[in-house]
Amino acid sequence: MSEGEEISKLNSKIDTLLNKVEHFQKLIESKDNQIANLNERNKELSTKVINTSNERIECEAKCTKLLEELSALKDEKFKVEKDFVLQKSEMESKIKKLVESKRKSADSQMGASMELDKVVIDLEEANKKLVEYESKILSLTRGKTGIILNKDDLIRIMKEWLISARRSIRIVVPTLADLEDNGLLELLNAQNESTSINIALDCASNQELINEWKSKGWTVADFNERDLWILNIDGGQILITVESKNEVSGIFSDIPQFIELFKTAMMQPFVKGRK
Repeated sequence: MSEGEEISKLNSKIDTLLNKVEHFQKLIESKDNQIANLNERNKELSTKVINTSNERIECEAKCTKLLEELSALKDEKFKVEKDFVLQKSEMESKIKKLVESKRKSADSQMGASMELDKVVIDLEEANKKLVEYESKILSLTRGKTGIILNKDDLIRIMKEWLISARRSIRIVVPTLADLEDNGLLELLNAQNESTSINIALDCASNQELINEWKSKGWTVADFNERDLWILNIDGGQILITVESKNEVSGIFSDIPQFIELFKTAMMQPFVKGRK
């Protein structure tokens, strides 16, 4: 091989190597750009996670405050009822003694009669106060915003809302039996096919039925914490209730600020348990 041919061959190899170097350089630059984009995306996601965590903390704090107010209200109701029972017992005892005294002494008949009338009036006033207080408690479970104090009111409101649903239903219950035994499943099955239905509950009891729901287009989440009852109708009404040791405490509203406040709590069962 001549010297010129050998030089030409070496130049060709050098060009090939330069092309490879250039190719790898482009690959490196591409990877660097991808890494930079991923780093930027990671920063955005980290910021969103922090913001979501802060919103959840704020929501839980407000929910705790509401539950504390509810507990104080229930304690006050118990105290009023206890005082009424004691007052009623004392007054009935006085009435009995006065009646006996009235029968035994004709001379003191007028005085005893007057005192008897006074005690009867006091008893009527105590009854009136109790009725007013019970009316106040009952009013908290009616209207557009209120507090839920017992299971009967919870089921009643859920049924009324399910009947009025038009576009979407998002419901959380502890178990399948809670849907069936309280007539809620029947109302869900009666919804229009166009209604979007999302259910979160303990799915371990009847997988066949869960599959049937999914075949109908319902979204089902496996959520087994068994203390929450949640209902959101058409995005415009929300009900959140906690059940603990057969006691029910909750709140319902159609005020947008309340709905936004409880949105994180409402979505948590579906995020944690999506199937």
